[in-house]
Amino acid sequence: MIDGLDKVSKLKKVVVFHAGTKKTIEGFVTERGSGVRRDCARQGHIKAAIDNAYKAVSLIHFDGMHFRRDIGWRALKNMRG
Repeated sequence: MIDGLDKVSKLKKVVVFHAGTKKTIEGFVTERGSGVRRDCARQGHIKAAIDNAYKAVSLIHFDGMHFRRDIGWRALKNMRG
């Protein structure tokens, strides 16, 4: 079972895209094999968007969960020159 989607849905400017999941009769979202999930955050500044995306990721939990820890690093590097 995937926990935390209800908490993420309350965040402003965050959208979770996922595939390889299914909703059970009880209303739980579960993995269906190799899941693909993307948390997208929109904000006025790239740093705020990155922080918002990681906040969303921190609220989601399921067995075998892993995620990239380099969200937006190129954009930040280019901004700094």
